[in-house]
Amino acid sequence: PNAESYMKQRCLDVAKILYRNSADAPKFRLLKFNLKNEDFVAHKFGDGDQMTIEVSTQHLAKIYRDSGNNSQVIKDEIDGILFHEVTHGYNYSPTTGGTYDGSSPFWAYTEGIADGV
Repeated sequence: PNAESYMKQRCLDVAKILYRNSADAPKFRLLKFNLKNEDFVAHKFGDGDQMTIEVSTQHLAKIYRDSGNNSQVIKDEIDGILFHEVTHGYNYSPTTGGTYDGSSPFWAYTEGIADGV
């Protein structure tokens, strides 16, 4: 019911996983969540204290249909997307440090941390 509060809590949840003291985590001044009617799952862009997470409504509609119209599946998927993409925001990736090409060690490290969280 309160998207802003919900997203803040997910950011705190991720910070508690990544940092010994969640207060040490970078602070986002601006975090946007956009829904797009396009064919992808989700991605983040931006860096520093500004980040945007975009999620595909086509993807959400498909998993909703495939689940027999179970709304809990949508909540779980959005949670997973937020945990994954916010992790990229906290570790400032994939913006520096290597090639984000789908097969390099940098790509594996970047996606592995986000998947692990």
